[in-house]
Amino acid sequence: MKKYSGLAFGLGAYILWGIIPLYWKLLPDVPPLNLLFYRIFWSLIFMLLYLAVTKKFSQVKVKTQTILEKKRQRVTIVLAALFISLNWGLFIYTVSIGEVQQASLGYYINPLFNVLAGALYLKEPLSRAAKLASLWH
Repeated sequence: MKKYSGLAFGLGAYILWGIIPLYWKLLPDVPPLNLLFYRIFWSLIFMLLYLAVTKKFSQVKVKTQTILEKKRQRVTIVLAALFISLNWGLFIYTVSIGEVQQASLGYYINPLFNVLAGALYLKEPLSRAAKLASLWH
């Protein structure tokens, strides 16, 4: 089973990803912003539990302190958190107003923009397979 565990986890993640909008539609009385805050809160709780169970809390604490020592890295972390929150907030909002297909299309196209940004902004060379995969979409 270990050989195929990555595939199983990947399929499980995509299945859950497909079910989440259905779950949010069952909560029509909960405003999208509240759903976003609940997601942030419970993600924090589960991550802390995971770190406690795996006994990696001290490693993460040391790494976090190292990252926060530099102003540029602090700004980068804050910007990343804001972009992820905006991303999830928009996804929750589009599902709440019934635009699930548009939200899904955005998530389909997003990796292509990430590849483009990596190639143009970060000057990352694309392998032949990456070029083919990008054009294929």
